[in-house]
Amino acid sequence: MHILVYCESEILVNLILNELASLKLKVTIAHEQEGALALLATQRFGAVVANLRPLGRGGSSDIGLFRYITAHFPGTLTFAVPDLPDEKNRPALLADLEKAMIRSGGSATIDLHQKAGRLGDCLKNMLLLPHGTENATLDVEHLENLDSFMKRGTLTSFYQPIIDLQGSRIMVACEALSRAKTKNLLGNPALLFSYSAQKNYFSEIDSACTKSALTLGKDLPGDIDLFINVQPRSLTDPSFAENLWATVNSNDRTPSTVVVELTEQREVLNHKMFLAGLHTLKDMGFRIAIDDFGEGNSNLEMVILTAPDIIKISGRICKHVTKVKIAAAMISTITKMCQNEGLISMAEFIEGEEEASLLTDLGVDLGQGWHLGKPVPAGELCHSP
Repeated sequence: MHILVYCESEILVNLILNELASLKLKVTIAHEQEGALALLATQRFGAVVANLRPLGRGGSSDIGLFRYITAHFPGTLTFAVPDLPDEKNRPALLADLEKAMIRSGGSATIDLHQKAGRLGDCLKNMLLLPHGTENATLDVEHLENLDSFMKRGTLTSFYQPIIDLQGSRIMVACEALSRAKTKNLLGNPALLFSYSAQKNYFSEIDSACTKSALTLGKDLPGDIDLFINVQPRSLTDPSFAENLWATVNSNDRTPSTVVVELTEQREVLNHKMFLAGLHTLKDMGFRIAIDDFGEGNSNLEMVILTAPDIIKISGRICKHVTKVKIAAAMISTITKMCQNEGLISMAEFIEGEEEASLLTDLGVDLGQGWHLGKPVPAGELCHSP
């Protein structure tokens, strides 16, 4: 069973871990609410144990978290642990917090300072955990705070080949994918970008990733293009395009060899600023690709809005191309639209030769996937066949 613990106080975290010590559990600890929300968005948890501070001192935010979990993850148990150190009117505050927790639909409010052992018993009974596990050991992992992770400069880049399907299947480009240098929960790109989105660090995380991609990309073959992922909201930062241009030029590339791949994380709120940033990139010579076309916000409206050079068809569609007729029909329609408008079409998630051959027959220009090449460091990509 996987449990999420969110507490800003290290003292409270230790109290919670002592309560869970005799249970055989996997525990992930987050010290920021944004990190907890990112974990909830990318992993599954049987229960969440989180601090509950006095109203007016963070309590409203804590209650909001419990309400969010109740609304979006109805099968997840939620346990509130009051954080009331040295409060003179502790009984009254605790009563208020318990009422607020009940209204939020939480499972229980447990004061660890007064009811030692109750949290562990509740988890045992409500999650149907086996009893008599006194010798069990917890599997505990910590989610590093995003600010600390970024300051340490722990991002690196791997590069996945992009293949010409309509030619001789040679590598014509590659996509830079961000990874952590050392073993770290934030090495999971989905979690990293979800956490960044929760903190509204759109341009900050994209700048760090593109800098890594371009710096390490100096070792790439000189005749291939480089795709870099950028969240649309990053373009609302007036300095983003200028900084990207400077980074590209300082790493011996020209904008014409760089494709800015717009990835979906959050919907654009300021369309005027987004379009201004997009036009600046185009004026500088960058090409634009729409990622995951066919799902979420990557739809026809986004194509009309951005007038891209390349459309990357969602891998969730491509992976069904040989088994689901409507998937093949959709890809054929998209490909014909691209041909008519002078756009390049590209397929993702190609995991076998059968898929690659059918996508080629459907007229898709470029392909990407493990069958065509796995993500590797730039130096290894140079020696790939």
